Amino acid sequence: MEGIAWQRPSYRQDEAIIRAPVEEDLDALIASTTSKRMATFLRCLKETYADPGEVLAIEWRDIKGNILTIAHPVKGHLTGDYEISGRLLAMLNMLPKTDKRIFPVNYPSLLTSFVRMRQRVANK
Repeated sequence: MEGIAWQRPSYRQDEAIIRAPVEEDLDALIASTTSKRMATFLRCLKETYADPGEVLAIEWRDIKGNILTIAHPVKGHLTGDYEISGRLLAMLNMLPKTDKRIFPVNYPSLLTSFVRMRQRVANK
């Protein structure tokens, strides 16, 4: 209005610090799972450090040998190739191949199953 120069301020929120559990706790949680699909999903999260949404979008064609490709990253993440262990590869090959995705479930139902499973393990 009065010819004063103005620069729009920019703001970028800092990433939150995430508390990572001890590896023994993760292994105990994976071992206590009764579902093969949930155990495979948790192992995949552990080995790739990917978000759950990224792992849910993995398709069978994204596995080549022992390389797993994250082709559908969530916002702010990059695609990538991850070398997976033989144990995870064997777990993946044991899952039924009825869909083009490895985990043909939606996030809310998987989260509900995970919360119930974690509560069961905590009660034991």
